[in-house]
Amino acid sequence: MRKLYRWAAGALAILLVMGGVLLSGYAPSDQATAPAPVTGWVKDQVVPVRIEMSEADYEHLMANGTLEQEYPGSVTWNGQTFPQVAVRAKGNSSLSSVARAENKRYSLKLDLNQFADGQSVGGVTTINLNNSFSDPSFLREYLSFEAFASLGVPSPATTWVELTVNGKLWGLYLAVEQIGRPFLERNFADASGALYKPDGEKAGAGADLKWRDDNYASYPGIVYKSGEVSGDHADLIAMLDVLNNGGDLEHHLDVDEVLRYFAASTVMSNFDSYQGAFLHNYYLYEEGGRFSILPWDLDPCDRRGAEPGAGWNDGRQHHRAPHLRRAAGCQREAAVGRDASVQG
Repeated sequence: MRKLYRWAAGALAILLVMGGVLLSGYAPSDQATAPAPVTGWVKDQVVPVRIEMSEADYEHLMANGTLEQEYPGSVTWNGQTFPQVAVRAKGNSSLSSVARAENKRYSLKLDLNQFADGQSVGGVTTINLNNSFSDPSFLREYLSFEAFASLGVPSPATTWVELTVNGKLWGLYLAVEQIGRPFLERNFADASGALYKPDGEKAGAGADLKWRDDNYASYPGIVYKSGEVSGDHADLIAMLDVLNNGGDLEHHLDVDEVLRYFAASTVMSNFDSYQGAFLHNYYLYEEGGRFSILPWDLDPCDRRGAEPGAGWNDGRQHHRAPHLRRAAGCQREAAVGRDASVQG
């Protein structure tokens, strides 16, 4: 394990140096202050996690993981037991691949408050246990979230765990906090804003953030998750309008945060995201009418051979990003003291 941490530290240092080069000349905004560490989510050890459920439910899960059905169970996290927790398999392409494999080592989602209120690990109520299906190093997702966070991009808590299910050792997993209310409360001054999870692969049009019209129904790919919305998602529509058609972009978008997101995302070849063909694995959060972009599902990051045209990446990641073009334009014009309104 000591060698693992030395390797991780070296790889993270390289990522951060590269990110620092990309962001030279840009000072973090006042909001780019790292939140306090989350209790129970440690960085210097592998946390033991034990799940117990009825044998019938366990057998059903193993045979029918793609249904993503919830099962009642108990979870013991580093010695603290939560007696009533919802457990289900999770994933996209990885879920179906694991279901076909002989060793069904599913990624799991734990909802600590589904059956009992007030249960959390350091305030986190929903936990993803990721099997690092496409990451034999078990480091990519962890290091990628660390790199985003180091650049002031709000990122979920993570920790490695050793998972046992019904007495069977499932091995090393990366625990990742679900982006939801506890995450927003820790990272933003106002956690009541609208949270969206775009998905161009499953949900449809709109996840590319291109302008269609002023009707939210025309953007089924920008999936509303939670929080307060004004009118028919008026803040979202206003942001998309300005992003594509011009106007006061910094009034509707946290340009500094968005630039930092894209700097880290590009350095780490995060093409299973907004920058890739599927237009998913990112969140949008609105705070006071102003949007931030949040990273998600980073285990495919930094895969060798993921240059334009390879795998999920269709080679258009830099050209289809109005966020990157217009935000960078705003920063360039601001640097010379001119009006920061740039046509997309």
